[in-house]
Amino acid sequence: MKFRRIPLVIVVPAILACFLANAGRPAIVIGEEAAFPKIINTQKEGEHPTTAQEAADAITVPEGFEVTLFAGEPDVSQPVSMEMDDRGRVWVAEFYTYAGRGFDESLRDRIVILEDVDGDGKHDKRTVFWDQGDRLTSVLPGSNGCWILNAGTLAWLADKDGDDKADGKPEIFLDGFDQNQVGHNIVSGLMYGPTGWIYGRHGIQATSLVGPPGMPQDQRTKMNCSIWRFHPQDHRFQLVTEGTTNPWGLDYNEYGDFFFTNNVIGHAWHAIPGAHFKRMYGADFNPHFYELIDQHADHYHWDHSANWTDSREDNGVHGKLGGGHSHCGGMIYLGDNFPEEYRGQLFMCNTHGRRVNCDIPVRKGAGYVIEHGKDFMFANQPWFRGVGLMYGPDGEVYVSDWTDLGECHDSDGVHRTSGRIYRITYGKPEKHFTGDLTELSNPELMELQCHSNDWYSRHARRVLFDRFWSSDESFDIKEIFTDEKPKWFDDTIVSQLKIGWVLYSVDAFPERNLQGGLSHAKEHLRAWSVRLLSDQASVKDQTWELFCEKAAQEKSAYVRLSYASAIRLMPLEYRIQMTNALAQHAEDVDDHDMRLIMWYGLEPAVTMYPEKALELTKIEPIPKLRNFIARRLMHESVTNPKIGPLLVNAVRDADSKSQKLELLAGMVAATQGIRQLQKPAGWDELVEEMAASDEPKLKEAVRDLSLVFGDGRAMQELIKLVTDGNANPIDRIAALEFLAERKDEALLPILKKSLNDRVIDTTAIQALARYDDAETPKLLLNQFNNYKKPAQAAALETLASRPAYARELLKAMKENRLKEVVLSASQARQISQFGDEEISNLLEDVWGSLTVTPAAKQEQIEHLKAELTAELLAEANLSNGRLVFNQTCSNCHRLFNSGKNLAPDLTGGNRMNLDYLLENIVTPSALVPNQYKVTTFVLDSGRVINGVIKSETDQTLTVQTEKDEIALAKEEIEVSKPSNLSLMPDGVLDKMSPEQIRDLIGYLQSDRQIDLAVE
Repeated sequence: MKFRRIPLVIVVPAILACFLANAGRPAIVIGEEAAFPKIINTQKEGEHPTTAQEAADAITVPEGFEVTLFAGEPDVSQPVSMEMDDRGRVWVAEFYTYAGRGFDESLRDRIVILEDVDGDGKHDKRTVFWDQGDRLTSVLPGSNGCWILNAGTLAWLADKDGDDKADGKPEIFLDGFDQNQVGHNIVSGLMYGPTGWIYGRHGIQATSLVGPPGMPQDQRTKMNCSIWRFHPQDHRFQLVTEGTTNPWGLDYNEYGDFFFTNNVIGHAWHAIPGAHFKRMYGADFNPHFYELIDQHADHYHWDHSANWTDSREDNGVHGKLGGGHSHCGGMIYLGDNFPEEYRGQLFMCNTHGRRVNCDIPVRKGAGYVIEHGKDFMFANQPWFRGVGLMYGPDGEVYVSDWTDLGECHDSDGVHRTSGRIYRITYGKPEKHFTGDLTELSNPELMELQCHSNDWYSRHARRVLFDRFWSSDESFDIKEIFTDEKPKWFDDTIVSQLKIGWVLYSVDAFPERNLQGGLSHAKEHLRAWSVRLLSDQASVKDQTWELFCEKAAQEKSAYVRLSYASAIRLMPLEYRIQMTNALAQHAEDVDDHDMRLIMWYGLEPAVTMYPEKALELTKIEPIPKLRNFIARRLMHESVTNPKIGPLLVNAVRDADSKSQKLELLAGMVAATQGIRQLQKPAGWDELVEEMAASDEPKLKEAVRDLSLVFGDGRAMQELIKLVTDGNANPIDRIAALEFLAERKDEALLPILKKSLNDRVIDTTAIQALARYDDAETPKLLLNQFNNYKKPAQAAALETLASRPAYARELLKAMKENRLKEVVLSASQARQISQFGDEEISNLLEDVWGSLTVTPAAKQEQIEHLKAELTAELLAEANLSNGRLVFNQTCSNCHRLFNSGKNLAPDLTGGNRMNLDYLLENIVTPSALVPNQYKVTTFVLDSGRVINGVIKSETDQTLTVQTEKDEIALAKEEIEVSKPSNLSLMPDGVLDKMSPEQIRDLIGYLQSDRQIDLAVE
């Protein structure tokens, strides 16, 4: 798509000043390609949905609404994306290459256009626009063509002659979107924003490196779960938000504020530009962001302390809450057919609940809270898989239905020959749109900015945008406006915003007028003046200085959030000044978003201007930022010794105990995983001052830092606490854990003496894994049979941590000196990686072979499927199954709100499908996202650690093993070897009895939490 800048005659008219002032019958089919590959279903034999019309008839909606089958198979199938063009026709991306867990490259995807010619609510004309798609996930019609997400690219498909057939191959503007490593959670969801940008979404499972074709890898944008945008004229590519799981719905309200829907960890979020949100797993790319923003919904659509599978249709507690954790599609209704109460509400499809939820964004603080509304639509049949929603020119709403039985990952096969689109209206609309907005004049398009149905406003803005940037004739704004306000202009805030968006998108909004908008009486116009000024490709220093001045005076938290969002775009020298201006507003201290949005923008400036950053810490209403600034500078002090004394002086100069403690707490947090740092000047004086304090937490923080700074007194104080049998057990364990992180040789004899102390024996055993000590395996093995199970588990982990220890462990096992001990599959895998022939032979003697062919794994799956019949699983001891789960799975997975969050929460998985369970248990490394791949670390002490990297700084790595989260100093890592293996090892079931396997599978398929069996 080629763009050319056209000369523009700009007149700022009176209206600009106002912005600154206070399937029923056969359809006609066109373009069908005979060569299109035959579509093959992989669903189980005999599983078929009801007819499309029967599905439409089964839907229930509130009284007064009507549901029509707009289109169904064979006219539409696999509708992964749908959008409308300027004629009100529905464009659909059909995603046939999707294969559940990967893609079928023998198939192709296509784009079809569906049109309702006679206005009866049913399509009667179908056109194949393009049928050469490969992993096609989105289509977005534009002027003379459409944008697509295809084969990991953002591309333009031209149709210059308007014959509804693509002219040729796609023109690629961006590539690098990952499309090979995962079968879902990929790039999706194109839509136009209010000022001409194209927005899209990306899931968590793979990391993409995005840029224009030919861009070097090191210059590309790194991204995974995020909302992103691309400017079709100047080709800028930006991340808008980062985090969550798999955003699969995005829309904006009448004020231009975006919201998106998501899965598993929270379903509704306010898409604040620059936000970094909580993730289902993994860490943010910036390890210094320390805290991520939670969802904006004040509720869940399922009981996340229990299970969603008892909530089919409207049954059970989950049905009352909304139906389930998985959501697709997101529409903020701004049409003119539904009753007024629905305007501005956020609609989304609920996968497990087979319905459409409806939530309500409500202003709160600087942003929004999203409240629970009544569910709007129920499908009442098991094949409904809602994917998208949109409203059209008659105010009608369309709901696309993928139509399949698979839930999250579709491991039961794909029913490719089905798909439906339903049309919902309130009564019968008074009119049916049959026009073409591209045929309207510029003044007519501008008038549509005041239309009560935002469909017209949005499409008209995009047509004007396209005309300005690609027309062969001069685009003259004078023909749109006169010196007087047009009669059609209603002078509302919303209309003023829309006209401002048009003027900005066609380069007709002078910067001086936008700067004047910063003083407008209406907060929405002030906020958008901030956004548009900072949105420019090049922003003048004068504008940034004006921002800092206005932010300090700004009375609206809503506008202040726009200023906070702009910090990330400022040159570093202005970021501290802007943060200072916003930090003065004490009323924002507990806001859901404000302080974190400020931090995400401020963080890069802290290390560049440390003295100025520490001046910020003197402002009282910023406890979170005070902690973060100290933590960031403490990290920096490892390589920059000048920083330490600055931090010490900041603590000494702090006005209150709370300020001192917030600074010290940040410093302590930064030292995790670091053995020792150079003591900064002034530290001894600070220690003396704190010794006189009556605040125990201050003394504790100073003691912990003194230990890092090599103060022997601090170490002796902690050792005294550890060895004091009368001290609080929690304090003893915490002190020992803190000492163990520093790995001081003086601690080793203390650890050995603690092996018989029932309060701290488990912690001491874990700490011994850090030391290469010849006596340790003998001590642990001699005492092993006397330990309780937690201590035994810790002993096995320690003994499997290095070759010398493992050799003695395996000998003891071979000689049957240990009672009822079984190595876990992950421990066996770790030992096998030592590469020692003697150890490998011993391992095979006590464990068996770890080398299993793919054919053998498939044979095991088929054997288990045959054994685990419905009748056998009905006899499962679910209580014992939970016990087995806790012993083998809960260190990584959660189920029914129990377990850890390292791996996906199984509560929302396709657990009722035995194929799905067995494939993931027997072949866990068949398809592994990067965030779950194991890295093997060999430390300078000889210790070997297998785990997943959770986060990283310049000095440390945080690694999640099967059992623990470990902070490693990079300086102690001798070898780091990545793999393609999952943290979940092969062979998990190999050492279980048939009864244990039966009970585990039965528990995994249960519909509720089960009381735990007594061990």
